[in-house]
Amino acid sequence: MQINNTILSQSDLNILEEAIVQFHKIVTFDELATLYVGETRDTIRRKVALLVKKGWLIRLKKGQYSIITSIGSLGFNDLSEYVIAQTFNKESYVSFENALQYHGLFDQMLTTVGSITSKYARAHKVQATNYTFSRIKGELYFGFTTETFGSYTAQVAEVEKALLDMLYIRHSAYNVNLVLEKLREYKHKINFAKLKRYAKRYGIGIVRTVGFLLDQVGEDTTDLL
Repeated sequence: MQINNTILSQSDLNILEEAIVQFHKIVTFDELATLYVGETRDTIRRKVALLVKKGWLIRLKKGQYSIITSIGSLGFNDLSEYVIAQTFNKESYVSFENALQYHGLFDQMLTTVGSITSKYARAHKVQATNYTFSRIKGELYFGFTTETFGSYTAQVAEVEKALLDMLYIRHSAYNVNLVLEKLREYKHKINFAKLKRYAKRYGIGIVRTVGFLLDQVGEDTTDLL
């Protein structure tokens, strides 16, 4: 991938283009350092900090950056938010409204990307987007697929799993009503047999809630009794 540049020095341009060739658009400080042959760590830190200041590198977390490839995107991260979330925690999948949005069931603007993990993970913020991680029991860490975003992949919850995660982790009247709304509006996109099968893995509380909601939309709940 070639960088569309008008304000980079030739040496900086060469470094960033080589970084993309070797490491793709997400790169660590140590990976960048291997390209600054003969430079001291302090000098490399100053040069990397300058690239961040100019907007050609976006800091994702300590020691990790996203490379901007076009002056039109200067200072703004142009990687998928799903990919960034996966970068923060490899053992996670994007869920909740974000997964519903990916599958075409949610069209409102989101400023937070919510993910599920069976491990500990802290929250992050990249520019105006918050990245949060909710911890779940190992036996409930399922129901996601690996999706492709350019040259990267990220794990995204299936529709049915995202709905159940909302009921299980974000158990509030708002989320119950939101799930009910999605069940009514997108019946053609929801696999109700899978939803019920998955619900049984959560336990009696979720089974009862799902049974109640499915009753409201006229779906058979006999196999949940």
